Amino acid sequence: MYREALSSSAAQQYPNWCARVVKYWERHELWCLAWRTPAHRGHNTNNYSEVTVRIFKDIVLSRVKAYNPVALVDFICTTMQHYYVKRLLLFAHSRVSTPLLDFMKMELKTAYCQPNDIICLSTTEFEVRSEEAANFYSVNMSYGVCSCPDGALGKFCKHQAAVTKYYKGLFLYRIS
Repeated sequence: MYREALSSSAAQQYPNWCARVVKYWERHELWCLAWRTPAHRGHNTNNYSEVTVRIFKDIVLSRVKAYNPVALVDFICTTMQHYYVKRLLLFAHSRVSTPLLDFMKMELKTAYCQPNDIICLSTTEFEVRSEEAANFYSVNMSYGVCSCPDGALGKFCKHQAAVTKYYKGLFLYRIS
């Protein structure tokens, strides 16, 4: 589909759009969960689906049955938008303590790691020594991913916490 989109006659009329698509495609392995690792198989997809459906039923629909499509669309367009705006504002204004508590708990797991266990490859890429063995995990702070099993799926891991512990200026958003 990528090649087809770039070779279409409509795409030839918009060279800036083609350049943008090419630029994004160069990074497709970083933004697409399916390209990261085959370890995402299992219950990962089920967990995302179940949480999404639970939020939709509990918060958006308030466990009320919408008897017609117009009411359902109204619920989705208004109630769901208000819910997500409220959640994002609470997080942006540091009113949600869960991320801070999670970060502090993860930082405790980095006790094994010392500054010499982290190799700085660039301003956003690091190699962090594993706790169990002598192998290293790759951490990319600009994308928020790590090559360990947890970090490869986008979860904040102890290797990312170790980098933020010793390289505080690189953390993308502030937790306070």
